[in-house]
Amino acid sequence: MGVVWTCVFEVAGYELDSPGGDRRQGQMGIRDRSGTVAEASITDADCDNGGNNDIGNVVYVFSGSNATVSDLDNSVDDAITYGAVELDDVSGEYSYTVGFLPEGSYTAAFTCQGRLDDPLTQDGIEFSGATTVEIEAGRTETIEF
Repeated sequence: MGVVWTCVFEVAGYELDSPGGDRRQGQMGIRDRSGTVAEASITDADCDNGGNNDIGNVVYVFSGSNATVSDLDNSVDDAITYGAVELDDVSGEYSYTVGFLPEGSYTAAFTCQGRLDDPLTQDGIEFSGATTVEIEAGRTETIEF
């Protein structure tokens, strides 16, 4: 019978437990990023969210700094992750979270036209507020739009 390891992954690191009780820990450098989007961006008259400000608001994250931002269309330069922007009933702010980003450079961009994004075709949705973000281990960063 072989040795069985139990592996518990967390957002910021990992723990390995051996059958003999040895424990190893380490940092993966993987972080969640969160932030807020200004209400003016959500309610902009150019937003095509069907008149419902609670849908279609999305922050897309692309690999690399100053990356070209575009909708999902099944191409190699698609966003690597995205997060829905939702109204926080307690704070009254529109907020989002994107998860599991390893250390590196990224470009984040907001769109209020996410409901129009078919992930298999080029839809031409518009983005605003593209910004470069550097993710480093042990550092928390908030991305505001």
